[in-house]
Amino acid sequence: MALIAEFKLSVAHVANDINGLCSGSVGIGKRLNRLEKKIKSQELRQNKLENSEPNLQVYGQAMALVHKGAKVDEVVSYCGLSRGEAELLMFVNNEGRKSSQH
Repeated sequence: MALIAEFKLSVAHVANDINGLCSGSVGIGKRLNRLEKKIKSQELRQNKLENSEPNLQVYGQAMALVHKGAKVDEVVSYCGLSRGEAELLMFVNNEGRKSSQH
């Protein structure tokens, strides 16, 4: 009889452990779901920003070329900027160098 009582007690402990594990996994599942929604929201936001301001990447590439010593014509042909835009970037870059030297 004592053996049956011990077995019932063990089964009850195991059942409690299983209930605890199930509750924990439900909580983790809910948290993962919230995090996935946040990530998707951030991805959508990032895509919107990238699509709404594609010129920022072009200007960044152009400035990188200017810093490497590219000429106006190279910046125009490689980045697709107008000559005036390329000249303005060159001017801004040269002014930045002058002010950092003083």
